Amino acid sequence: VPRTTLIRGVVTTLDQLQGKQTSSPILAGEQISTARLRGEAEFGGGILGIPEGHKALTLPLEGPRALAGYLQTGDHVSVYATFAEGGKTNASADVPGLTATVVPDVQVLRAGAPPSSGGVGSSQADGRVLVTVALTPRDAQRVIFAMERGLVWLGLLPPNEAGAAEAPVSFLEVAE
Repeated sequence: VPRTTLIRGVVTTLDQLQGKQTSSPILAGEQISTARLRGEAEFGGGILGIPEGHKALTLPLEGPRALAGYLQTGDHVSVYATFAEGGKTNASADVPGLTATVVPDVQVLRAGAPPSSGGVGSSQADGRVLVTVALTPRDAQRVIFAMERGLVWLGLLPPNEAGAAEAPVSFLEVAE
């Protein structure tokens, strides 16, 4: 695999797999991230592998807003939200609003439906996907606010590329 396409935390030697189990299925030819491994000495952050100084937060999102099932453990995403004027969610063409980057780079800890309803990669009956992410406490507050007062979308980042905050885009800029 070319170095430029390696995922973050990729397993590079068989020693890294010794005595470990995967936290989700691995497909043939797929790169394996150490974030997906657990063993006798459980890695820091418990079963989800929550990085130090972060909190795990699960976002229930409609399939297309959560990349239609293409998210995997270890992926990184940008969190975006669209807000209507005054934070109302019922935006229309005559109500100015904006879309902003809420958090530019977030690690995905899990994605899919709960294990009891079909396992990783499947969606719930109502079309929602559960995406569990690692956030700093402040970013968790920002995402919760966006979930409650706006419409949230996730954008998948290419491997080894960090997300960057962009200036908000308003309705007037889209309509130009």
